Amino acid sequence: AEYMGHFLSVYFFSPMPEPPHIYIGLECYDHTLDSNLDRCGGNDLDYIALPLDGPDFEPFLGTDKILLTSEWYHTVVGKVSGFHELGSEQEKVFSQEITYACHLNLPAIMLPPPTPQGQVAYAGAVLRTLLQCPGAQLWLRMPLMEENEDNTWKVWNQFHTLCNHHNRLSVCLELTADLPSPAIVARWKAAPVRCLIVPTSIFMTDIHGTPVLSLAHQKVLKQCLTYGSQLMLSPDPSDPPDTPYKKHVKHLLAVGRQLHPQTALQKFESPYYDHLQSPLQPLMDHLEAATYEVFEKDPTKYLQYQKAIRHALEDRSTSPNLQVMVVGAGRGPLVTATLNAAKEAKVEVKVIALEKNPNAMITLRNQLRHRADWQQCVTLVHADMRHYTPEEGCDVLVSELLGSFGDNELSPECLDGAQRFLKAGGISIPCKYTSHLAPLMATKLHADASNFGDMKYLESNYVVRVHAGLSLAPPQPCFTFEHPSHPTRFN
Repeated sequence: AEYMGHFLSVYFFSPMPEPPHIYIGLECYDHTLDSNLDRCGGNDLDYIALPLDGPDFEPFLGTDKILLTSEWYHTVVGKVSGFHELGSEQEKVFSQEITYACHLNLPAIMLPPPTPQGQVAYAGAVLRTLLQCPGAQLWLRMPLMEENEDNTWKVWNQFHTLCNHHNRLSVCLELTADLPSPAIVARWKAAPVRCLIVPTSIFMTDIHGTPVLSLAHQKVLKQCLTYGSQLMLSPDPSDPPDTPYKKHVKHLLAVGRQLHPQTALQKFESPYYDHLQSPLQPLMDHLEAATYEVFEKDPTKYLQYQKAIRHALEDRSTSPNLQVMVVGAGRGPLVTATLNAAKEAKVEVKVIALEKNPNAMITLRNQLRHRADWQQCVTLVHADMRHYTPEEGCDVLVSELLGSFGDNELSPECLDGAQRFLKAGGISIPCKYTSHLAPLMATKLHADASNFGDMKYLESNYVVRVHAGLSLAPPQPCFTFEHPSHPTRFN
């Protein structure tokens, strides 16, 4: 059998969880707050997008006392005035509207799309606003499709670059009747799409007279929901105020419910989506209890280790005094996996648990005192594998020194030194692993690394569970390590 360093996904089946709430808003074209909120509630919607350009630039024809601050935050998104080119007077109005929206504690402010003539000036005004209003969350409205299918993406990317990839500038993407190619649509996975505008004009009518989206539009909607977007229904400006939209809302919710619930693995990984983390250095540093706890919650890894150890014990079952050495035992999950594997393989085994972290050794000793199965066959050794000399060799050498890039936690160097613990023909788990490289587009990760303010952070290694990103080419193998290595091919 071959014991690879690659772990397969395991799915756990449990009762269907309650799907997350899908927030759907209504785009409004007049400033009558009360009637628009009534339309919102009457159509089972969550919020409204209201223009900020009231007469004399006093939005909403009233004061912020109409609603409580929390109600403004949960029920109203602001819409900035439309303009084509920014002059000094227009920028003043623009700034007034943004400032007033921040005063009301609005959760987001929707900006009109840029035009080719005024894009640079517009981006400059937006960047100044972001720097002057630390609470402003700006959504730049962009149509999904224009004359050239990739033009929208290029305009957004250029605008975002002019704004220094600011993390409070996001996209409000508007579905269009014609859609770009799937490859162009996939690019938006890597962009901060906070809202998807769904015009009522792109709905079709099914045989029952119910408004529905085409399958292609549904696919785009599902992609945006998967990456955390909310929705906004955009009616025709000429629609009467009492036009009902409940059927449109019902269809959008039905499409959203078609998304698969998270698997156990996805639930485990989701808190780490798109967060830059410095790689661990367990050889240099003693890991903390919280780090071990994260490792131990992995729903897949230790089951796969247990299977690999069971196969190895079955292959070595004829060896006298069968012995397994766990190098880097941590708080003991691999020791438990080894004992479970031995039980499944119906063999008796002696386990040596080697750990250099004195703090983790306290936990290991406590496990040994309280677990009868450990007391029968587990021996604890507090030592560094680079300097430890065992009394006898082992049949199976088990470790979890693999870093996120295979070798970045010195697994090859450590295991090349530790292979002297193995008997002739002994098995290392893992025995082989390959690191792969692929180009990645991920707006959030690039912005987070840029925000450190030093070029070295853009050239550093990070551990990331990429979610909102797009791989631009298939991964290519970079280098491979095998254990135990041979004199002709030393790692």
